[in-house]
Amino acid sequence: MVQNNNDDIDTLIAISCDAHGLAVVETSFVSHTRRVLYSEHFPQITSFAKARAKLSELVKARGWQQTRCTVVLMPSQYTLLQIDGLPVPDEELLDAVGWKVKDLLPWRRDQTTIDVFKMPPHGPGLQRRRLFVVASETKACLELSSLIEDVGLDLVAIDIYELAVRNLLTLSAHDKNGVACLIVYEGTCSLLMFKKGELYFSRNSDFVEESQMPGFDLAERVALAVTRGFDYYLSQIDQQVPQALAVIQLSSYDNLVSSLNQQLGLDVCAFDINEAFTSSALDSTLYSAAGGVLRFEEEAL
Repeated sequence: MVQNNNDDIDTLIAISCDAHGLAVVETSFVSHTRRVLYSEHFPQITSFAKARAKLSELVKARGWQQTRCTVVLMPSQYTLLQIDGLPVPDEELLDAVGWKVKDLLPWRRDQTTIDVFKMPPHGPGLQRRRLFVVASETKACLELSSLIEDVGLDLVAIDIYELAVRNLLTLSAHDKNGVACLIVYEGTCSLLMFKKGELYFSRNSDFVEESQMPGFDLAERVALAVTRGFDYYLSQIDQQVPQALAVIQLSSYDNLVSSLNQQLGLDVCAFDINEAFTSSALDSTLYSAAGGVLRFEEEAL
């Protein structure tokens, strides 16, 4: 969403922070090799305000002063909308989109920062053109930028977690013919769908309560959330449902991947985020920051 231009990207730090904790990953890029230099997840730090002291400590301890840093926003920190494309020149697109979505925003239009990226042409004859609209509170963005600057890091980008996951999948073997990614927390999940490195679909869902589906176990209720997302993708986006589902599990649910394999009839596998790196041992709780450090491997927004 926010980008400063600088060609020296040998070392990069990525940070994400929400109710699930603070994730920090540092990597180096040398001769097309991506190596993890540092990684840690702090589950007790659940907001950027609470992260200030820990980040200051890390910057001093690891000598990160003015090291490039990208921040990955999590779904609770922005709104992601899809709208039909607008017949305006590119230089007028942001203003036009702002007026188009102003009644859908949780903040006043003049208090909102908006960015836009295009969904690839799709539908019959590839004639349908839609836009993803990312909206975040301007005050929160400015406070975040100030915090990163205050702790001594050089903020080069603010991105969203959908694109961080895109980076991980694109640099793995999973995204050759389109892939769905399911991120599972306690009681909720996110379903993302990509094709050839492009985001086509994003939906956050709470599991159907067991009381509403008596006799259905958790895997069956998760499978229902995935199936509903697939149905929308097929009918509204007019794309074939991916035949592979990569699962990032951040919950304690046992045997979920094998159960989903049986329920959905797809190639369901646990996604190892280390596939995108050389000689790393990253825990799945670091997925958002791990994708964030791969940002400059992809075309910037």
